[in-house]
Formats: sequence, C-alpha cells, structure tokens
Amino acid sequence: MTKHDSYDSAGIVFCPHVKSTGMSVQVNADNLSNICELGTFAGSDQGLGMDNNSMENMRLFRDNRLPLMVATKAFGMGIDKPNVRFTINMNYSSSLESFVQEAGRAGRDRKMALSIILMSQYRLARINRRCPIWSDPIPVIKGKWFKERDLKTILNGFGLTIDPQFIDICDPVSDMVRLKCPTAKNMADEQDNKTLNWNWPCNDTCSKYENCQLRHTDNAHRFKWLYYKDLKCYLDANGIRFGAENIEYQCGDYSTVMYFFDNNFKGELEEKKKMHELLSVKPITYFFGNDVQYKDDQLHEGKGFMEALLNSNIGDELVVWIPYDDDSYQDVAKAIYRMCIIGLIDDFTQDYNRHKFRIVTERKKTGAYYERMKQFLMRYYSEERAENEVERASVRKGQNEIHKCLGYLTEFVYDKVVMKRKRAIDDIRNFCLTGIREDKDWKEINEDLKDEIFYYFNSKFARQGYETEAGEPFSLYDDVVDNKLRGFDTIFKFMRVIDNDVIGASGSPKDNIKHLRGAVRLIRRGETDVNPALSLLNVFCILVLWRPKDNNMLNDLENSFIEGYTQLLEETTDKELFYSSILRFYKELNANGRNIASIGMLDRLKGLANAAELSVNLKWLDNFKQQYAI
Repeated sequence: MTKHDSYDSAGIVFCPHVKSTGMSVQVNADNLSNICELGTFAGSDQGLGMDNNSMENMRLFRDNRLPLMVATKAFGMGIDKPNVRFTINMNYSSSLESFVQEAGRAGRDRKMALSIILMSQYRLARINRRCPIWSDPIPVIKGKWFKERDLKTILNGFGLTIDPQFIDICDPVSDMVRLKCPTAKNMADEQDNKTLNWNWPCNDTCSKYENCQLRHTDNAHRFKWLYYKDLKCYLDANGIRFGAENIEYQCGDYSTVMYFFDNNFKGELEEKKKMHELLSVKPITYFFGNDVQYKDDQLHEGKGFMEALLNSNIGDELVVWIPYDDDSYQDVAKAIYRMCIIGLIDDFTQDYNRHKFRIVTERKKTGAYYERMKQFLMRYYSEERAENEVERASVRKGQNEIHKCLGYLTEFVYDKVVMKRKRAIDDIRNFCLTGIREDKDWKEINEDLKDEIFYYFNSKFARQGYETEAGEPFSLYDDVVDNKLRGFDTIFKFMRVIDNDVIGASGSPKDNIKHLRGAVRLIRRGETDVNPALSLLNVFCILVLWRPKDNNMLNDLENSFIEGYTQLLEETTDKELFYSSILRFYKELNANGRNIASIGMLDRLKGLANAAELSVNLKWLDNFKQQYAI
C-alpha cells in the first residue's frame, strides 16, 4: 500500500497479548508491516505505563495518518474515530460483552463495517472401539487419531468402508477436554500456554471437598486430555455430574483465553496462601499515625502487619509499606483489594519508583469486618441472605474475625465470581461455534449471530417493568433478580411467551422466544447462584429453536436440564410436589399447540432426569458416610 499523508478509512487488529506467540501484537505487526503502514498499541506487562510508541501511534491513528493499528484489547477506549471500517480479533474475547465493545470501535459513522473473529480450524478422526471390523489395519489404528483426510486415505488403500457411527470426529465443537479443579493451583507455561503441573487437594482440607463431584474421579481421568464423548461415558457410568466450569477444552483459541483466566485466578488455596504471607510472613516496615507520608525515625520492621494491628488499640492507624517485584505485583495487588473489601485496609497508594504499596489500616471493633463483608455481599444477595452468609463465615475455621472473613471471601470469589467469568468464556466460545456451522449459508449464519447479539443486549423480557400488550407484568428481570423467584411458577409463566395471549398482535413466537433466550442468557451471566428457573427456561428456549445436528446446542440443553433439575430437587422440601411439577413441565412443552418436544426428546429428558437423580443420591450417600461412618 502506498504511503499517504491522510487515510479515509482504517482498521484495527486486536491481539490477546503483546509478544511471544503468533497471535501477539509484535508478530502480527512485523508480518503486516510489509503490506501497509501501521502502528502498534500495547500497555506494559503490569499495566503501570504505556509502551513508548503507543501514545504517539494512537494520536496518528486518530488523526487519520495511520490506516491500521495492531493492538491489545485496551486500544480505542475513549476514542471516537468514525471511519474504522473493520476490526479483526486474532482470538475470541473473554466475553460477549468484551467482543461487542471491541467490534464497536468500527462503523461509528453508521456506514458498513465488518467485525471478524479468527478461529483455529481442525478436523481429526478416529475409528472408535465400537467398530465391529477386525480386518487389517483396523486393530492397529482403532482408537488412534488421524487427520480426517489421512484416515480416509488409509481406509481407501485397504478397500474398507466404515459406517459413520463408528467414526469419531474431533473439531472445535467436539473437542478434547480435561477436568479442571477450581480450587487447585494451575502452573501455566508462558511459552506454549500449557498447564504443566496440577495439585488437586482432594481431602477434607479443601473447602469444597464435602460436596465436590470431582473427587470421585480417578487419576486416569483427571489430568489428561480425553475425547469429550469418552469422558462423558466415564462420568455417566459412574454417576458423576458437575457444571461446565469444571471442563476446559484443548482448542488453541480456548486455551489462550484460559491462560489469562488461570493467571488471574490461580486457585483458592494459592490465594489464601498469598494473603497469609502478606499478613504474617512478608517482611514489611510500618509506623503509627497517618499524619505524614513517611516517618524515617519511627519505622518498625515486621513479618506481615497482622500482629502489629492486633496489638494496637481500636482506632489506631497503622501505615505499612509493602514491597513487591515484577513477579509478585499482581498477587500483592489482588490481596490488598480483597482486604479493602472487608475494611481491613482503609486506603492504599502505590510508589512506582520504590516498588512499594503504602497501605493504611486501622484496628476496628469486633464485628466491623463482618459488617463490611455484609455490605459487599449485598451486591449479590438480599440483605437476609447476606446476613446468613456472614453467620456462616463467623463459625468457620480461623484464628480471628479477619481470618474468617478473608477465608470466606476467597471461597466466595471462586464459588461465584470465578464461575461467572468461566461461564462468560463458555458463552463466547458457543457464539463462535455457531459462526462456523456448515449447515447454512454464511450470510444466514451472519444474520443469526447479529440476532444473538441483539436479543442478548436488548431483550424486552430483561427490561424492568415490562408488560405485555394486555398489561400483564412479564419482566423476567423483575421476577428473578428483584423478587428472587426461582421455582416452577416462574418457569410455567415464561413458557407462555410463545402463546397468543402473550405474543399480542404485533409479535411472533420466533421473535418472542429469541427475546426470552436473550434475557435468560443475560440474567444467568449476572447471577452468582444457579437459578433453576433460568436453567429450565434455557432448556425450553433451546427446544423451540432446536437444530437437530447442532452438538453445541445439545450439550447446552443437557447441562442446563441437569443443572435445573438437580437444583430444584435439592431445594424443594415437598418431593411429591417436585415430581408432579416435573411431569407438568414435560406436558407444558406440547400444551396449547406448542408441540416443541418429540417423543424421542421427552425420553431424552427423562433419561437426563435419571442421571440427575443418581448424582443427587450419590451426593447424599457421601454426606451420610462422612457424618456416620466409623
């Protein structure tokens, strides 16, 4: 491309990281620099400053003097450049919201713009162990993976034809998977993004041990990559059930996103260890009174600041200097943030030159840390639920109120917040898998993707105070988020969205079900607890929009049904009412002319119900053994 003084249009290439891999800013900028003039934008490794050329490149790009920017996702925040014609993501984002924000950098002049996500494409094949053929070379190659075309070449060379039911395909939809323990520490290698070491604390020292299903798996199925269907068969045979947060995929696109996820969330035990070091092990200096920035003549040395704080009087201020290096920065910063939440740290600043944090803490009266934690929990729960959670925290193991609050808070983050982040990654993965389907023309799939984004962010059922044309309150947000409803009444109410009395004169069943699915997905993403009503409504939406050959949709249906069924079974004290309500759910699928579930699909749902029952019974048996076994 010829160099110009000014460019009428521009594009942005978003990369997941700065250097080292083929998806980095550095490598892509080098490759593209032979094609056109470009600039790069990247923050520093710690977010403490900008690359020397980044700000100048951003100015040139904004002023139409550069046609292309190769940048990390932080680029473009706050810049309103109208003539960006395309964005390219070298890897899918960490959430649908992030992708829309990045794609939104283009087309701000309301003219045609394109947004592209690049995905790895691969297709492996194997002859599975159910194949009844034993002539050469089947015994040698059975169970081994080949590129699909290579396997066809081998079979053609021997004049063999294998029924498709005996061929397994591994691709981005039916991928290799591995179990993931949210409590364990994962050590990731920065060069190839592979997990090198695992440490699963499968004993009663783990806070999740009592109700954890992962502990029932054997080592042969814990630490190695397995074909999804093989793992599913093993889990089904042993009655083991858990959510999608305990599964990770081998696909390079997914593992790149998970690399950042694992580095941000290194494991519950690892984070507790870091906070203990900060409180009681790490060498620090401190002085009393926050009246000046520094007191050279009144400095004390210690290992952590907990002892000095507990030995001070209520209301005394303690100023602590905590050193960090490049390797420990993120861990120290995260621990300080956690301590701010419960009121242990009242203020902090960062001295970039000396590589130290300056924190201000004050000895508080008994109960003050519990009260601050309650205020934090009320972002997610009702006041009554928050009070109950604080009561749970107060009786947990710990030397004092501070230990108990920090221990509970760390477990809460991994139980709830991390699960939400993982669900966001799975959502964007599913979105991309929809985009690479081959059963429809790409232009039709493009419209499907635009619909999915539109209904996710603009669902009428996610609006507060929404009413039907007849004036009936029909806001899923009001019922589930504000009123905390989670039972069968809510499920049966919103199954009516495809009925004429709810559709009204200006709507359609297809439009309404897309609105409902958008609301379900959006609200599920924001919930810290599993809401069984949302899970079964997701099943309902999938059945209405059913695509028979879509394995991704099938997996979503199965996981959502088991999740909703299990949660309702455990929460409902009246079991007779529960089973009658489940039977009604099956009937409602085909009531009022809906006819969305075939006999085969109903049988599939009932089979999933049996699997959920087995999982609940095994969980009860585990609890019984722990309480009464000698």
